[in-house]
Amino acid sequence: MLCSNRFPLPGSPSTCSLDTIIIPIPSFVLFVGIGLLVCLRPTLKHDSDDFSRVRPQRWSLWLHMFFVFAAFGMSVLEIVRLALADRGVGLLPATPAAMLLILFLQWYERNGRTHAISVMLLIYWPFLVVFEIIKVLRVHMLLELSPAKDTPFPASDQLTDNIVMTGLFALLMGFEAYSLMRARRLRRQARSEEYRKSLLSA
Repeated sequence: MLCSNRFPLPGSPSTCSLDTIIIPIPSFVLFVGIGLLVCLRPTLKHDSDDFSRVRPQRWSLWLHMFFVFAAFGMSVLEIVRLALADRGVGLLPATPAAMLLILFLQWYERNGRTHAISVMLLIYWPFLVVFEIIKVLRVHMLLELSPAKDTPFPASDQLTDNIVMTGLFALLMGFEAYSLMRARRLRRQARSEEYRKSLLSA
């Protein structure tokens, strides 16, 4: 079963709905988006993309990848602890799968960013943050009504895990926004330099 032995919280969404529908939605949308992009541009060519001129800063790339890996680890931890508590994991595995995909994309694009990928991730992270905030609020209610202290996954631990994940997703949203703004700024500078050279050579 996707969900089992869940405490029935008053109101909505339930923790089962969160883990089965709401939290996985951004990841499934990301999978579809990347799939469409691969179909439209089989090799994700950089040479036709202005952003290919912008090489990510090495410190930023490694720090970015570190936080994605940390988010992957936290999402796997929650899944394992839910399974140990026999509550079902819903479709939460979509999130760590998305983290692995993002890690691959970051490594693949270490020599030049693709605009479409940057925009897609900049949309992905805010949605994930919003949905995680909703989950944090619901798990906080769960903590008050059913702490489950004597189980393999107490509500207090689940709340802490989801707060950490929310913070990581927010950090990653900031990193992606920084990368996109930097790429656009450097692209404008490159175009200005090309225009200046064309005037001098005329």
